[in-house]
Amino acid sequence: AKTWCYTVEKYKADLFKQELSEWMKISDSGFPTAANEGKSAIICYSIDENTACVFHLMRAAEIGLRSLARERRVKIRKRPLEWAEWQDILVHIRQKVEEFAKSTQRGPTKDKALTFYSGALGEFAAFKDVYRNTVMHVRKTYDEQETRSALLHVREFMGRLSKHIQEDQKTYIKWGKL
Repeated sequence: AKTWCYTVEKYKADLFKQELSEWMKISDSGFPTAANEGKSAIICYSIDENTACVFHLMRAAEIGLRSLARERRVKIRKRPLEWAEWQDILVHIRQKVEEFAKSTQRGPTKDKALTFYSGALGEFAAFKDVYRNTVMHVRKTYDEQETRSALLHVREFMGRLSKHIQEDQKTYIKWGKL
C-alpha cells in the first residue's frame, strides 16, 4: 500500500483548524451530517480542490434546506423531500411562509420569525443560483478566492440556521407568543 502525504500552506492549516472548530459547533447544535460535509469541504479547500469544496458546501446547505422544509411541513407531490429539486422546495417553503405572514397576529415575535424565514429563503436562493446549479451541472470551476467566500458564507449561514432548527427537525420552531 502506498502512502500519500500532502503539504498544506500554513494559512490554510490555520483556517482548517478554525473552520473545523466552527463546524463542530454546528454539529453540536443539531447538524452533524452537515458538519461532516463542512469538514470534507475544508479538507478539499486545504488541498486546493476548490470545486470539490463548493460541492460539499452545497450538500451541507441542502441538509439545511430540507430541515427548514420539514419544519414548515412542506410536502412535495409525488416524491419524498429527499428527491425534490431545490427550486420546488424553495417554492413550497415560500408558500408556507406567506401563509404564516398572513396570520392576523402582529408584534415583535412574528417579525422575528418572518425575518428568519425571509432571510433563510434569500440565502438558499442565492446558494442555488451562485453555487449549487453551477457546481452540480459542471458549468463552472471555482478559484481559491471564490471558494473561500463560499466556505465562510455557508458556514456562517448554517451557524445561524442551527440556532433555530436541527437536521432532523419535525416540529415548528417555538417562536414564543405570537
